[in-house]
Amino acid sequence: MTQFNWIISAFDIKPESKIITNIHWRLSAERDGVNIETYGCIALPEPTGVIIDYDLITKEQIIIWLESIMSIIPESIDDEIQQSQLYIIKQSLENSIDEKLNPISETAIPNFN
Repeated sequence: MTQFNWIISAFDIKPESKIITNIHWRLSAERDGVNIETYGCIALPEPTGVIIDYDLITKEQIIIWLESIMSIIPESIDDEIQQSQLYIIKQSLENSIDEKLNPISETAIPNFN
């Protein structure tokens, strides 16, 4: 089973209020000794309701925000069901691990005489 791990690299914030506007993230996947990683940046919507003080925000809260935003499934296009961004990213990482574990090609160095 693939283990996923979020790494929070940085935030973009509004200096006067310390409200986070963007999260810079990396997501690593590990299975059978193979590690693959991808990265990105996601914009947060303007907060409403209770605003968590910047100094009290935890990694767990950031992950909840990331996964919530990235789990939104877009509307169907031409009656074709779409997948969430999070599903697509995790599937891509899984596929990359599969290719490392079961390569279908390799690079060879020419052995010309």
